[in-house]
Amino acid sequence: MSTINNTTEANEAIGTLFRLKRDIESEKILLDDAVEKLTRASLNVAAPLAAQYAALETELLGYITTNKREICRDGRKSIELAFGTIGIENSPPALAQLKGFSTADTAKLLLKSPAYKHCAKVTYSYIKESVKALNLAAEKLARFGLRLTQTKDKPFFTFNETTLADRQ
Repeated sequence: MSTINNTTEANEAIGTLFRLKRDIESEKILLDDAVEKLTRASLNVAAPLAAQYAALETELLGYITTNKREICRDGRKSIELAFGTIGIENSPPALAQLKGFSTADTAKLLLKSPAYKHCAKVTYSYIKESVKALNLAAEKLARFGLRLTQTKDKPFFTFNETTLADRQ
């Protein structure tokens, strides 16, 4: 149920909305400024710690790499230390395309073989903007299983910022 009954009340509502929007934006600016100051202060403290962490991590990983034979002696993959474990781990195997083969080539080859068919997928799509730009008649669109739709009318309002700014 609307409490706005005429254009005078609608105009007042627009003015109130403008003021509320302006106040919300002002509060957001204040909040953004406060967050920026806190972020800067935090980074000033955290940046040297992060640099120290990165340097020590690089040094430790270098030590592990350099001393791999000692660490992995007798079939071991790691050594337990008081504060943690150091070691070498194998990364899981990953698939990569052979030179001269595209993803599409691989998919086609897999699809040809009944035993490997389940390892490939084929996808189709169309470009809506391109079809729309053709301005096809409804009958032609229907041949492709398409139709144009129109969204329902949507009410709107705008601010006359010059007039409203003068009133503030």
